[in-house]
Amino acid sequence: MSAGSLLAATNTLLTLLNTTANLVAQATQISDLIKTANQEGRTTFSDAEWAVITGADDAARRLLVDSISKALRTP
Repeated sequence: MSAGSLLAATNTLLTLLNTTANLVAQATQISDLIKTANQEGRTTFSDAEWAVITGADDAARRLLVDSISKALRTP
């Protein structure tokens, strides 16, 4: 394996690990919102909570698209 290929593979792995870490953090944030709503006896989210959820979803989607695009550009 050439040095260039090894570097590309390492960069792809780092991107994947960063993407995974961000997705886990966002899932934890949403889980905390669910737990809070349940503890308060609510079955629905407030507008502010929905904004956090949709914001996390949008951020995760952007990160995933960026990661896939970057991986496709890597030789």
